Amino acid sequence: MVLLILITNRLRAVCKIEALTIATHTRGLAVAERYGVSLYDAMIIAAALIAGCKILFSEDIQDGLRINRQLQIRNPFGSGGGFA
Repeated sequence: MVLLILITNRLRAVCKIEALTIATHTRGLAVAERYGVSLYDAMIIAAALIAGCKILFSEDIQDGLRINRQLQIRNPFGSGGGFA
């Protein structure tokens, strides 16, 4: 349990945490409808958009997909290693 807390604290120190709020949910619904991604993926995308992320690494969402001219989806296991 101590190791889990340590890892969580280190992750929170470098990553912005976005809660699933009504605004996030509403934006996620719009993302799901517009881009045809699953509702779960849309909530992750919405949180990334709200947090101001430029790149979202995912092996489940279409590699190279660009969301709202702001967020680029990259597959870290793809041919470009996600950094192409």
